[in-house]
Amino acid sequence: MLPNTVLKKRNSLVWRATAHLLLLVALSIVVMAGLGYWKLYQVTQENSSIRIDRAARAASAILARSGNGEFAMERDEAGHPLFVRIQSERPQEVLQYQPQYDTLLEEIGLTNQGAANLFRFDSAKQAFIRFATTFKTADGTPAPAVSLTKGHPAFNSLVAGTSFIGEVPVMGRMRLAYLMPIKLADGSVAGALAVDVGWVDDLIAARVNLRNLLFGFSAALLVLVGTGGILIMGRVMKPLGIMARFANALASGEKRGDVPFLKRRDEVGALAQGLARVVDLQDDLEKLAYHDPLTGCGNRARYFRDLEFGITRSKDQRSKLAVIHLDLLRFAKINDAHGQAVGDQALAHMAGQIKQIFGENAHVSRLTADNFCVIVHQQSNPDTIAEKCADLIGRLAQPVVVSACELHLDCRIGLAVFPDDGATPEIVHRNAALALNFDKNSSVEQVVMFSKELLERDQRHLELETMLREALDDGQFEVHYQPQICPRTNKLFGLEALVRWNHPQQGYIA
Repeated sequence: MLPNTVLKKRNSLVWRATAHLLLLVALSIVVMAGLGYWKLYQVTQENSSIRIDRAARAASAILARSGNGEFAMERDEAGHPLFVRIQSERPQEVLQYQPQYDTLLEEIGLTNQGAANLFRFDSAKQAFIRFATTFKTADGTPAPAVSLTKGHPAFNSLVAGTSFIGEVPVMGRMRLAYLMPIKLADGSVAGALAVDVGWVDDLIAARVNLRNLLFGFSAALLVLVGTGGILIMGRVMKPLGIMARFANALASGEKRGDVPFLKRRDEVGALAQGLARVVDLQDDLEKLAYHDPLTGCGNRARYFRDLEFGITRSKDQRSKLAVIHLDLLRFAKINDAHGQAVGDQALAHMAGQIKQIFGENAHVSRLTADNFCVIVHQQSNPDTIAEKCADLIGRLAQPVVVSACELHLDCRIGLAVFPDDGATPEIVHRNAALALNFDKNSSVEQVVMFSKELLERDQRHLELETMLREALDDGQFEVHYQPQICPRTNKLFGLEALVRWNHPQQGYIA
């Protein structure tokens, strides 16, 4: 799997635009190079055809005029050589090695800038045997005789009495050759004249060089365009990347500064101005949807959003998160005794004290009338958070004058820590609330940290409630009567009726 950074780069606008540019350039190069290569291919083929045809015409003319009248050429209407006819009365002597043939073939080879060969046909062996050639060995002597047999590209054409034009194998390579049959007066094939214009790979060297150049220059051009495209597009698209990160932070609810590039007069500036209007609108909507107008803190919806985001952030950073629940004691009595306006001022004072104690980075929300929640990204141990909670209780205990009324604000606090006390926002919130309500009937200020014992006790109470309902339905309660004896007279003077819970599995439950 690709790393996340590679995937992000691959999906970025710069890389995608550069990829489209490279694709367009590559297609243009392929089309232009293909047209050029195809044109050169046609020219090469045409030139090769013209050259081998001229070689055949020159060879046949030289042979006819230098053979003392022994040879005659047969041509088609366009002048292309068809075959050589032997006009001698002793044709078998003509197709035997003679020293003048060396001079004749050498002249043909020099004229055509290639090679020339004479073959005689051995019908018994079904082979064309070479008896004269311009090919030389390393010491300058004529090359040894070779034969054209079945399987040779030109064999079937020559046996059929027709010329062959094409590539033939010579010493492990291919040569472009023109082979024309030599016939007797009765039309039977007696031999062959072969001329060529050189090695095939030499004839198409320009085409091969062009292909290599095309590949080399195309690759270099693509690298150049790709590098330049990435640099140019990266510079042009950099403002969009900055604005994309700003928009993502905006959507995530992170703290942000001013919208960048507002002063630009191009499309980026227009986008920045539109984003600035979105920021203003989001601020207004956020105040309506996520803020408590009385205290300036977040509301219930903001609290759960901050909690979820905070736990996600803590998971990514492998840090801890403290969730604190605070409840103002005897708040209803303040409202009853002094009125709701005084109660509202008391809540505002409490919110201000919470913000001072836990700092700007803490997320403070008001869930219900007198219930506050604080989310703190914990950089130290839980004892430090607990000390701040105790400090808050001490501050609130100091008398405060509100609308000519002196008030003493008392609160209790429940504390839970992610991930020690829960792996999800729901569990951490529940456990902090459980710590807050550890002894909700108590009127004493206290800080309670969540523990497994609290959860087990709460679960035990819930289990007992469920079992009690079942016990009522199943008739598990028994009435036991206990006599009351007067110790002075030792006589019965009354009875005490006691209810006992007899559980079918657990026995008598106290």
